Amino acid sequence: MIKSDFGTIEINGSELVVIAELTTLLVALRDVLGEKKYNTALQRANDKVEHKKDTEILKSERMAEVIKAILSGMEDK
Repeated sequence: MIKSDFGTIEINGSELVVIAELTTLLVALRDVLGEKKYNTALQRANDKVEHKKDTEILKSERMAEVIKAILSGMEDK
């Protein structure tokens, strides 16, 4: 079961049920929004996910640089 209330989303049930409900929801949204707005909404959602992934990668890379700098500093002493 998928419930949504102004940004709060609750998902319960088996994977098959959730997938079936999501598919039904996507079809209904396309019908209501029209193809162009629907595609724009999907692209925005994808962009948010990609941005989050990029941010997590950058944080990991920065952490690796900090660790290298600390270890390099320890070797110098």
